[in-house]
Amino acid sequence: MKKMIAVLLLLLCLPISAFATEIDLKSMDTDALLDLQYRISEEIAVRLSKRSEVAYTGIYEVGVSMESGDYILTLTSSREGYAGEVLVFESKRAYNDYHTYLSSHEPSLYLDDVQVNTPIHLSLADGEILLIGHGNWTIIKIK
Repeated sequence: MKKMIAVLLLLLCLPISAFATEIDLKSMDTDALLDLQYRISEEIAVRLSKRSEVAYTGIYEVGVSMESGDYILTLTSSREGYAGEVLVFESKRAYNDYHTYLSSHEPSLYLDDVQVNTPIHLSLADGEILLIGHGNWTIIKIK
């Protein structure tokens, strides 16, 4: 009798997820899909935040001050009255030309209205210049 109770208790302790089925996305309306997307993004952000590092406002040369790869950059707080800013230049020369207003080289990425807690996916290659400004940031290398 004790063995039978122990087996029953063991079966009751099995994880419910073992009985879960695949989510039928086609049957969901747009609001439900957007809610699911938001919840998934939040969970990913929580998991990745454990691997994040502080990125200071400044200029980074990929391959010198940081490794090439895929990153998630997130503004955690902004300066009073400013949104975050992210620029990527194809080379140091392109950055210098842009910075000195020669305008012959535009940034390959220019985001000047980044809001707090909005993740930005960046794929950065050696030689590129990353400029981040107007706040405190976290950066996570994902590849």
